[in-house]
Amino acid sequence: NSNFKLNFSGLTNDGLSLIERYVDTTGDVQTASLIVLHTLPSQVCKDPRAKNWVASYRDLLDTWMLWKQRAMFDVNWFSKNTLVHKPSQQVFVSCNFCRRSVSNSFLYRPSDGTRNAQTPLSANRKITCCPGCRKPLPRCSLCLCHMGTPSGLHWQRQIDTGSERKKLSDFSDWLTWCQTCRHGGHSVHILEWFK
Repeated sequence: NSNFKLNFSGLTNDGLSLIERYVDTTGDVQTASLIVLHTLPSQVCKDPRAKNWVASYRDLLDTWMLWKQRAMFDVNWFSKNTLVHKPSQQVFVSCNFCRRSVSNSFLYRPSDGTRNAQTPLSANRKITCCPGCRKPLPRCSLCLCHMGTPSGLHWQRQIDTGSERKKLSDFSDWLTWCQTCRHGGHSVHILEWFK
């Protein structure tokens, strides 16, 4: 019984060889990838065979257009796997006029308690202009209001304890755009438009 052999040998080199034979026989990279995922964090993910199974499984999910499942797998993979580098940010919001990053101004920079030019006044504050050149941010294609809420994580200092925490801004305020026509705006408006 293959399951007994894997449980008995553990996920050592012999265990990986057993999984390799299983994948060669069945072509089932999903099972192999999920086994590797559930061993994290471990040195198993550095093995070329394990890397190949995971890459093949991710490609398979993409081919089947199962992007949500692929995203969920990637989130689990990178949150559990401390031995690989997380992918760097790939999308940046920059000012149309001065080309400076708009999103950098939204990140709270922990300091000694004093405000500086890059520390927002409050987490709820909406910024509708570029912090560098003060030109207005783009308008939402549907409501025509200037974009002004940062997307993603931002830092918020808790007043009572002095500690810091991460908080996600509301998804409805995130900047979203169509990859085809390049029109953009508040995600709640863009999603409603395409329904």
